[in-house]
Amino acid sequence: MARRYKSFSEFKGAVLARLPSLKPHFDAIESNVGVSEVVLHHLYVILRSLHAVGLYDLLPTEEDVVDFMDRYVGG
Repeated sequence: MARRYKSFSEFKGAVLARLPSLKPHFDAIESNVGVSEVVLHHLYVILRSLHAVGLYDLLPTEEDVVDFMDRYVGG
């Protein structure tokens, strides 16, 4: 059910096209690079929201989540 994304930007675009209300969470991730607690919280809210409304086709793969975390938290 998960899909592979080429980038965080592609993931953001796909999600916001269907759930624009999540924009503040993407903005928070992008403006808090390196602040792991903030990035983790907002990524969790995004993933939980996709699951809650049944948009399973937009969920990223586990590899994507690791890539996102490496980019925004640091690895």
